[in-house]
Amino acid sequence: NVAMYLPKVDSTTNTFMDRIELLQAEAGQVPGDFLQELYKWALESVAHVALDGELGGLDPHIPPDSLPMQLIQNLSDLFAALNATEMGLHTWKYFRTSAYVQLEKSHAAFLK
Repeated sequence: NVAMYLPKVDSTTNTFMDRIELLQAEAGQVPGDFLQELYKWALESVAHVALDGELGGLDPHIPPDSLPMQLIQNLSDLFAALNATEMGLHTWKYFRTSAYVQLEKSHAAFLK
């Protein structure tokens, strides 16, 4: 039932909105790496539903080697490798291309 998760996801969204306000106050606009901020919000929202908890991804002082940031980087790498393998020539079916190797590495890292 969606209603069960709504308060937690709403709280996460409000925290994210506060973060956007802070980022805009610092630079006058959202930063160039704003997509990373969206990924953090999405990861936290999914964590509330899938794990019934928080990962701490919206912390403004989160270290780059933290679990949430590693998950975001692994997913970003995974999607880029999927795009490279599926949208071009499918040479990876015949020999291991660099995109296919990256896909394998990203997938393995994500599953850890």
